[in-house]
Amino acid sequence: MLEKKMGILFGRAIHLYAKIVSTAANPKGVMQYSDFFSNQAIQVCRKDNVVEDRPVNEAENKIYQELSTGQSLDKDDREYLRDNYSEDERNEEQEDKQ
Repeated sequence: MLEKKMGILFGRAIHLYAKIVSTAANPKGVMQYSDFFSNQAIQVCRKDNVVEDRPVNEAENKIYQELSTGQSLDKDDREYLRDNYSEDERNEEQEDKQ
C-alpha cells in the first residue's frame, strides 16, 4: 500500500521491466529483467507522475511475490515482462513511427 505525503508516493516497490543491454562482449545485447525489490517504504514517485492507477493483475502479483522472496523469474514471467514492460529502444522507435 502506498502512503501519500506532500504529493509524493511512498511504499514497497518493484521496477517491472525487460530490456536489451549491450556489452563489450555481446554488442547485440542480452535480455535483462526485473530484479529490484524494496521491502521498506521508499519514495516511489510524485503523485502527478502517475500515468495509470489500477490494482496489480495476477501476473504482476506473482512476479512481485517471487522477487520479494528471492526466487528467480520463470519463463512465463519473463515473457510477460517482454510483452508488457519492454524498455527496448528498438520497440520505442517502432511505436514512435506508428
